[in-house]
Amino acid sequence: MRSDPAEYELITPGTLEGALDLLRREPGNWLPVAGGTEIMVQYSTGRLDARRLLNIWDIPELKQITENGEALRIGGGCTFGQLREHPAVQSHFPLLAVAAAWTEASPIRIALRSPGIS
Repeated sequence: MRSDPAEYELITPGTLEGALDLLRREPGNWLPVAGGTEIMVQYSTGRLDARRLLNIWDIPELKQITENGEALRIGGGCTFGQLREHPAVQSHFPLLAVAAAWTEASPIRIALRSPGIS
């Protein structure tokens, strides 16, 4: 049985403050989603229990990798590609960079490296 899109609500707050405010006001009611690969299988089979989805994909603060000399901070919205390619991750956590390369979906890697695809 497939899911009915009309049964779902998707909100895109656009800012970290907006997302946190919504989660604070309605705790337990929203499922944060960045990308959605994991939930699409559940959705397509009609088994996605969460009906209210919070799109955090385009929140810049969650996609950053920063280094301050003492720590490396990896945002929750970073992709495996970012982890694989970031110089600080490669330098300080080479196994994480390798694991990210193994975990990143190969069709995505192939598409990103193909001519004409950005």
